[in-house]
Amino acid sequence: MSESYFNYKITKFLVEPLGGGDPFDLINCISSIQYFEDLFSPSIFITMTLVDSSGILNSLPNKEQGREGIRGGERVSLVIEHPATKETITLDETKNTYYIYKVHGSTTQSTKEVFTIDLCPAEVFMNETSRVIGKYKNTIGQTAYDILKKVLYENKDNANLKKENIEDTANNYVFYGNIKRPFTVLTWLCPKAIPKNSLSKSTPEKGTAGFLFYQNKNGFNFRSVDSLFSGFKLNTTNKVGIATYFYTEQAPSPASIDSNFRISSMPVFEKNVNIMENLRIGMYSSKNYFFDINARKFNVYNYTLKESYPLMSHASKSNTPPQIPLGLDSRIILQD
Repeated sequence: MSESYFNYKITKFLVEPLGGGDPFDLINCISSIQYFEDLFSPSIFITMTLVDSSGILNSLPNKEQGREGIRGGERVSLVIEHPATKETITLDETKNTYYIYKVHGSTTQSTKEVFTIDLCPAEVFMNETSRVIGKYKNTIGQTAYDILKKVLYENKDNANLKKENIEDTANNYVFYGNIKRPFTVLTWLCPKAIPKNSLSKSTPEKGTAGFLFYQNKNGFNFRSVDSLFSGFKLNTTNKVGIATYFYTEQAPSPASIDSNFRISSMPVFEKNVNIMENLRIGMYSSKNYFFDINARKFNVYNYTLKESYPLMSHASKSNTPPQIPLGLDSRIILQD
């Protein structure tokens, strides 16, 4: 189907058979589509439900093996338009190359077959076969860019990697790649990074919300939570518009500009107040011992939420930190 109640339109869906051949137009087989961008995920994922009543999905042409169905690994071209917001998501070989990586949930209903396919960008496959090796000692922001540019893309230009989407950091970090995957290393670096821009006054002793590594339709992003909350462009003093999201139990009219893209799902809070857990993770205060194996020396940082809280950006207007029970020094952390 090409349109849904939530006012989006699929204008193109082509599947390129394995072994080559002309792409096959399967737009009429689409029953539903889900597009996932997640601040805590290094990649975009797409899930599509396909309905086939003519056997076309099991007889795609294949130069090497005659005719067969979707088996995974096929490249796709997909264009999604949203008339209300004038937004377009284009996935093709020119910018965002996506592949079918999973076929599942196949059921037969009377004269039709229903199954689900999952799509992922080419970078997910590249990440599985790439390894970070050698020593890194630059700022974490520069290291993040180098890993994406030199390891994931092997120094090849790619539209999904833009320097302006990689925020630099105030701190350097020395480490060895230890043959880990790029996405693993980049997400591991996120909580260690301190923003460099003037919006933050964080230091090793004063806390920060850290960084996020994620992918959206504009490519890969390595951004601090501070800069995302502030609404400023990286490396400039220009503030950009921030979209307002809201929650509603009743879907608006399909013609409304608020349809889709602007509606957040019902919030789920994993925890509200848990003092015992906060004490265990060192939320209120902690002593952090870092051992530099290269310089063979200890660095000690005393962290307190009371000093750090006013320096951070907050979703609410309150600038009063939670009270520390009994004034306890809640955790000692030792890292190398």
